[in-house]
Amino acid sequence: MVKKEIELSKSELALNEINLKGKKKAFYLSMIKNLGNIAKSCIEIGISRELHYYWKRTDPVYKQYIDNINDYQLDFYENALHILIQDKNPSATIFALKCKGKSRGWVEKNEIELSGGVENTLNADAFFMAWNKVNKKEEKDDEFS
Repeated sequence: MVKKEIELSKSELALNEINLKGKKKAFYLSMIKNLGNIAKSCIEIGISRELHYYWKRTDPVYKQYIDNINDYQLDFYENALHILIQDKNPSATIFALKCKGKSRGWVEKNEIELSGGVENTLNADAFFMAWNKVNKKEEKDDEFS
């Protein structure tokens, strides 16, 4: 049996075109409302967590809907951030600029440009001679301990 890959577009995932029925549809809508909180949605709809995972394993359409709830979570968080920025919250404003304003210099890290090349002056023979001297000295120190 060949598994058919099911790919739903954003428009097909729109709330007015949900291809789920009954408790699956109710659970999906509850998950959106509860921002992906499985336990809260299970209690609200009256199903077990195990049933949700069973549906997710056996129904590819249901799985796709549930997997796309992350978009609703991100929309919620972005909206909350925008509200904080509109309320002139400095931390929210700086956070948003560090995330979206990197091209304008709003970054945490310092970038250092070096001109010229790096020359390797390590002489392998000298390195191994020094290494052997250190190891022999440590062996002698161990003998007197």
